[in-house]
Amino acid sequence: TRLYGLKEGAASLILTTNALGAMAAVTAATLGLPGLGARTAFALMAIGTAIIALTPGWPLTLAGSVVIGAGFGLIATEVNRSFLSGFGPRGPGMVGLVNGISGGGLIAGPLLYVWTGGNLAVLYGGVALFSAALVLAYVRTAPATRTKGRGSFRTWRIGILGLNFLAACLEAALGGLAVTALIASGWTETGAASLAAAFFTALLLGRV
Repeated sequence: TRLYGLKEGAASLILTTNALGAMAAVTAATLGLPGLGARTAFALMAIGTAIIALTPGWPLTLAGSVVIGAGFGLIATEVNRSFLSGFGPRGPGMVGLVNGISGGGLIAGPLLYVWTGGNLAVLYGGVALFSAALVLAYVRTAPATRTKGRGSFRTWRIGILGLNFLAACLEAALGGLAVTALIASGWTETGAASLAAAFFTALLLGRV
């Protein structure tokens, strides 16, 4: 709201666009559309976060939010499938681990926002670089070392988990309305972010 001089409540559109992107990606993955592998997920996250890191204006920021949502939705859908099928009887427990890592990102996100002084270029630029590195590493991997579809996610579990963590960081740092509401009611940015981190910590402990 402050960065783009928006009217009260207008910033919530970024939640809507992010959710629309995620819904589209999940639907496409569920329908089994081709080309939705690890590289696609990495590329979507790299492009979306790079757009927002450049702070090009509110319309393009919303477009970047859609792309990020699509990348995160694709990651969430495919990584859950991969971990469920790839670990056999241990699959449900490993999916719980994935959710735990996401929870860690939700806790870290508000804190990272404060530590970087709310710098979008640092937050989103860092995720963009990480995602781009995963794209490049994936492209350079010999075809014989990876398989199509869910197999590609099995090969890239560590990268997927890392990106899942960072996507959750972004979601918690700048996507939630709770921090904005707290600041509007008189809290400092540091206090509001710390309270949000405490909330997500309690949420993670509840899952455990």
